[in-house]
Amino acid sequence: MFVLYIILCIASAVVTLVSFFLYVRARMANRIAQERRYLSIHYISLFLFVLFGVLILIHLSDSISRGASYT
Repeated sequence: MFVLYIILCIASAVVTLVSFFLYVRARMANRIAQERRYLSIHYISLFLFVLFGVLILIHLSDSISRGASYT
Protein backbone atom coordinates (compact mmCIF):
# COMPACT_ATOMS: atom_id res chain seq x y z
CA MET A 1 0.00 0.00 0.00
CA PHE A 2 2.89 2.35 0.78
CA VAL A 3 4.37 1.98 -2.71
CA LEU A 4 0.97 2.71 -4.24
CA TYR A 5 0.75 5.97 -2.25
CA ILE A 6 4.18 6.99 -3.49
CA ILE A 7 3.34 6.21 -7.12
CA LEU A 8 0.05 8.12 -6.91
CA CYS A 9 1.75 11.06 -5.21
CA ILE A 10 4.39 11.28 -7.93
CA ALA A 11 1.77 10.95 -10.67
CA SER A 12 -0.37 13.71 -9.20
CA ALA A 13 2.72 15.93 -8.86
CA VAL A 14 3.50 15.47 -12.56
CA VAL A 15 -0.11 16.22 -13.54
CA THR A 16 -0.07 19.30 -11.30
CA LEU A 17 3.07 20.67 -12.95
CA VAL A 18 1.91 19.94 -16.49
CA SER A 19 -1.55 21.43 -15.91
CA PHE A 20 0.02 24.55 -14.37
CA PHE A 21 2.19 25.14 -17.43
CA LEU A 22 -0.78 24.51 -19.73
CA TYR A 23 -2.82 26.97 -17.68
CA VAL A 24 -0.13 29.65 -17.98
CA ARG A 25 0.15 29.04 -21.71
CA ALA A 26 -3.64 29.27 -22.17
CA ARG A 27 -3.78 32.42 -20.04
CA MET A 28 -1.12 34.12 -22.12
CA ALA A 29 -3.03 33.25 -25.29
CA ASN A 30 -6.36 34.53 -23.86
CA ARG A 31 -8.18 31.21 -24.23
CA ILE A 32 -10.74 31.47 -21.44
CA ALA A 33 -12.37 28.01 -21.77
CA GLN A 34 -9.07 26.13 -21.79
CA GLU A 35 -7.74 28.32 -19.01
CA ARG A 36 -10.61 27.33 -16.70
CA ARG A 37 -10.27 23.65 -17.56
CA TYR A 38 -6.53 23.60 -16.87
CA LEU A 39 -7.01 25.53 -13.64
CA SER A 40 -9.60 22.98 -12.48
CA ILE A 41 -7.29 20.10 -13.32
CA HIS A 42 -4.45 21.87 -11.54
CA TYR A 43 -6.38 22.35 -8.30
CA ILE A 44 -7.79 18.81 -8.29
CA SER A 45 -4.38 17.25 -8.88
CA LEU A 46 -2.82 19.56 -6.28
CA PHE A 47 -5.42 18.41 -3.76
CA LEU A 48 -4.64 14.76 -4.59
CA PHE A 49 -0.91 15.45 -4.24
CA VAL A 50 -1.42 16.86 -0.76
CA LEU A 51 -3.80 14.04 0.18
CA PHE A 52 -1.36 11.31 -0.87
CA GLY A 53 1.47 13.15 0.86
CA VAL A 54 -0.50 13.18 4.09
CA LEU A 55 -1.31 9.48 3.69
CA ILE A 56 2.39 8.74 3.19
CA LEU A 57 3.25 10.67 6.34
CA ILE A 58 0.56 8.85 8.33
CA HIS A 59 1.82 5.50 7.07
CA LEU A 60 5.43 6.38 7.93
CA SER A 61 4.45 7.67 11.36
CA ASP A 62 2.49 4.51 12.09
CA SER A 63 5.36 2.30 10.93
CA ILE A 64 7.93 4.19 13.00
CA SER A 65 5.77 4.05 16.11
CA ARG A 66 5.48 0.26 15.67
CA GLY A 67 9.26 -0.03 15.40
CA ALA A 68 9.74 -0.46 11.64
CA SER A 69 12.50 1.51 9.98
CA TYR A 70 12.70 2.82 6.40
CA THR A 71 16.36 3.87 6.59
